[in-house]
Amino acid sequence: MRTVRALCLAVACVAAGPSQPAFAQAACAPDPAKLGVSRTVVIDTQAGPRFGFQYKDAGFLADGEVVLTFDDGPSRAYTKPILDALATHCTKATFFMVGRMALSDPQMVKNVAEQGHTVGTHTWSHANLHQIGPAAAEAEIEMGISAVRNALGRPITPFFRFPYLRDTQGTLRHLAGRHVAAFSIDVDSKDYTTTSPSAVIGRVLGGLARSRKGIILMHDIQASTARACRHCSLSSKRAGTRSSTSGPRRTCKP
Repeated sequence: MRTVRALCLAVACVAAGPSQPAFAQAACAPDPAKLGVSRTVVIDTQAGPRFGFQYKDAGFLADGEVVLTFDDGPSRAYTKPILDALATHCTKATFFMVGRMALSDPQMVKNVAEQGHTVGTHTWSHANLHQIGPAAAEAEIEMGISAVRNALGRPITPFFRFPYLRDTQGTLRHLAGRHVAAFSIDVDSKDYTTTSPSAVIGRVLGGLARSRKGIILMHDIQASTARACRHCSLSSKRAGTRSSTSGPRRTCKP
């Protein structure tokens, strides 16, 4: 069985911006019973790179490495216990936040960042950008970035995920022009289809058995995910994976 360890992603920003302290690493002594954080990979977002199955690129991941990601929040009822679970297991994650959700609870946005996790964006209202016009789609992206940035109170990491994973050539060009990386997924927990934490864990383990590495999609608006995350170390050890998180090395203003 492969060793479980975590990977951190950092941003290398070409755009000028003030320095930002390195994001917090897991403040834990090495413990094989905990997921932890293993290494930092620098992601240069200058060209608007794309990662995940639909872009056929997870080249920054070695075999057995995963990136934990959470969409659609923050939701205090579930984001907080997920943060607690991640802290218990000494690991980090990337949170792709919906703009209007972020503005509804700025303190939770700050809590996510203060605990060393990466704050990315997921549009203003979780609109399906494939089903609306180009101008409306770009407005959704921009309003989401502005809202999350305002909630956090400082420039955010230039990481974005499309709602429903539905992009368009126009929105991809827009992100590239803004030096924002697009993250798809490799493993879908489908936590929105069940109230059972064991089902969430089972789907993640099944996906990892097939992919052997990749970006895992979960949602911090689901009770099943909050409960499943309590067991993330056990699940990862069974899967033989090393967990990864993403966070900025210096400030980028997308």
